[in-house]
Amino acid sequence: RYIDEQTGLGTQRALERDLQVEMDRLVRHGKPFTLALIKINDYADLESHLASNEFSVCMRSLAGVIQKCIRSFDDAYSLGEGRFV
Repeated sequence: RYIDEQTGLGTQRALERDLQVEMDRLVRHGKPFTLALIKINDYADLESHLASNEFSVCMRSLAGVIQKCIRSFDDAYSLGEGRFV
C-alpha cells in the first residue's frame, strides 16, 4: 500500500520508494533535498481520549493542514503513531 487510509498521505512504503528516487537524483545531478519530520506529542493519549470517529477526523484534518503547508511538488507521508514526513 502506498496511501495511508486514515490520512490519505503516503505510507512508509511510498516514502522508501520516493526516497530512493531522490537519492538517485542526488547522486546523478547533485540536487539536494530536505526532509521534515513532524511528531505529535502525547499521540497515544490523544488516541485513547478521543472516540474512534473523532480521532479519524482529527488525523484527516491534520493531514489536510500538512498538505496545505507544502508546495505542490512536495510529498507528505504518514508513518503511523503520530509521525509524519
